[in-house]
Amino acid sequence: MMNRREFVAGLTVSTALVSTSRGQSNVVRVGYSIGQTGPLASSTPVQSQAYTLWGEQVNARGGLEIAGEGRKRIEFVVYDDQSQGNKAAQAYERLINTDRVDLLLAPYASPMHLGVLPVIERFKRPLIANTIGTTAARDAHSKYMFFTQALPDMWGAEVANLIKSLGSKRVAISMAQSPFCIEFRKAAVPALQKAGLEVVFNQEYAADIKDMTPLLSGIKASNPDFLLAITFLNDSVPMLTQARELGLKVDYFFELLGPAQPSFVSRFGENANGILAVGFWSRHSKTTGSAEFFDGYLKRWNMPPDDKDSSIAYITCQILEQAVKKAGVDPEKLRAELSSATFDTMMGNVKYNEQNVNMGAPPGFIQLQNGINEVVWPPEQASAKIIKKPAWA
Repeated sequence: MMNRREFVAGLTVSTALVSTSRGQSNVVRVGYSIGQTGPLASSTPVQSQAYTLWGEQVNARGGLEIAGEGRKRIEFVVYDDQSQGNKAAQAYERLINTDRVDLLLAPYASPMHLGVLPVIERFKRPLIANTIGTTAARDAHSKYMFFTQALPDMWGAEVANLIKSLGSKRVAISMAQSPFCIEFRKAAVPALQKAGLEVVFNQEYAADIKDMTPLLSGIKASNPDFLLAITFLNDSVPMLTQARELGLKVDYFFELLGPAQPSFVSRFGENANGILAVGFWSRHSKTTGSAEFFDGYLKRWNMPPDDKDSSIAYITCQILEQAVKKAGVDPEKLRAELSSATFDTMMGNVKYNEQNVNMGAPPGFIQLQNGINEVVWPPEQASAKIIKKPAWA
């Protein structure tokens, strides 16, 4: 269990929001854990920075509006979960029982979500999930965890509709051996076959792969018109680098995860143009809060947000803000509001079904065009039309 010293050391850059005002009536305490150390430490800032931005923006408006209580300033209580699910579980148990926070925000990534799931169920505290990429929590029939972004089986099934709409016929699949990717492919393959598309190549690889030349040579030999590269994060870089070196040509090039990160765009420049990925938001989206989020993030952090993880973190804050305004911070009233209401967010309307899964908007896809990720699917939410992969620079 974390001691007091670890608690203090674990506080994020949101120190401007933190005070010694425990118990003061003008403060609402919001807790979460984040992997400030451990294997995910380099990836987590995109989420914690979105949380910090939201807190600062809310406080600048006078505080979080709570049903029956008026506005209160947000105070964050944050622990370093060291990118470990069991540490996240310990952190959330302490947030609930020792720190007695009023509200919870989600940790980063699937293992930490799964780690905290039994804690929030036991103590009956609602949590709006964001960066979770597994169906395991949903299939555990959680009552208190709400799933906002599409889960991998939903995205996997929807990608067949995307590919068919483009007129593609021959699909090559490569897959990193990670849970998100495995679940995505498990749903994608039968959906592709049902859509009448031919899978001409289907091979998996270790997620820490360095040399993709044999894999990409096999893909090239299969002559696909659509490459469905089910990448995780780090493997998205050698995939694109070595595809270019090999001169791989396809009409459409898809990488599951990676292209939403600003570092991906800056690393590959114009060679990243045309890359498709999972996503649901663009800086050009006209949805509620999009401009406030993008402009605020850019100004606050001097960099653009991650188009997937930063945006979904902020979206869950939008949902929490709207729910608390109607239901207050009582856990059961808040859970009931989350279960029944429709929320107006940057990803459009969010409405949770009986499994606590957002069915307000279908799974979406983005595409890098001129250095900017644009929403290209579903068509009714698109900020741009899909283009074919341009020639390598």
